[in-house]
Amino acid sequence: MNEAEFTVRDLRKELELTLAQMLAKLQLRSIGALSDIERGEPCSVSVALAIEALSGGRIAAASLSRDVALVDAARALDAAGQPDAMAAPERSACRIADQNAAAS
Repeated sequence: MNEAEFTVRDLRKELELTLAQMLAKLQLRSIGALSDIERGEPCSVSVALAIEALSGGRIAAASLSRDVALVDAARALDAAGQPDAMAAPERSACRIADQNAAAS
């Protein structure tokens, strides 16, 4: 992990929240789930979006949830005028998300 990267744990510390308080803000059910997210485990779309909002965009939801990353990749293809994934499987959102994940 890059030292300059702003993490979920950094966010919680910056907001001066305990694990229990952050748990409540994110509507998670267990401190273990939050600890997993703080260690870089993927999370649900709703939690990823909540973290992105809490961080003011400094933590991208796509970095926390593969599903969000796939949607972002699909939107990027659409904005670039790319044909749909069935017409160009080598440019599918899944493949682009996988390539981006492998590169990071």
